[in-house]
Amino acid sequence: MSDLEFLDAFADAIGASPGQVQMTTSLRDLDVWDSVAYLSTIVFLDEKLGIAMSPDDLVNAQTPADILNAVRAAK
Repeated sequence: MSDLEFLDAFADAIGASPGQVQMTTSLRDLDVWDSVAYLSTIVFLDEKLGIAMSPDDLVNAQTPADILNAVRAAK
């Protein structure tokens, strides 16, 4: 999965517009980043990418790039 494909799918999973999310966007700066988006990300990673990310790993992520790096490391 390319960076752009990941960003588009991640944005869709959390309810953001694709242009709103960049690899370096701070998750905390996203209006849509809340507990529902957090859980939606865990489901997205599991169902779409086959990655069971621990909640602790996701809590430590500050940007979409951090999430993608964890996904790539888990494969």
